Amino acid sequence: MSDTTSNRPTVDQSDQREDELSAIERVGVLLDEWRAKTDELLVKLDLADLDIRDQVRSQLASTQNAYLAARSRLSDTRSDADANLGAIRLGLDQLLRDLRAAYDAGADALRRGSSEHQ
Repeated sequence: MSDTTSNRPTVDQSDQREDELSAIERVGVLLDEWRAKTDELLVKLDLADLDIRDQVRSQLASTQNAYLAARSRLSDTRSDADANLGAIRLGLDQLLRDLRAAYDAGADALRRGSSEHQ
């Protein structure tokens, strides 16, 4: 009789089996909850990713506009500098001609003065 009673589950064994099934079910429920939380975080991450992309695109557009404005100003400055350099060059050429004329006039006056004294 002891063999037949040992093969039968006792009350403690059936309670233990129910506790194991209940624990497995609780773990399953917890895993499902974590999966839902993970999915929610992934959605939030995707939305944040979109926001960040929009911010980066906006900053890139501002940077590109600043670059284009600076490039335009540089181009204008270059043409202004070219025009100013041309004017400076003409002014220097005129200054050198005036200095040469003044030197020649001074040298002529010196020669005339020294020839008159002789």
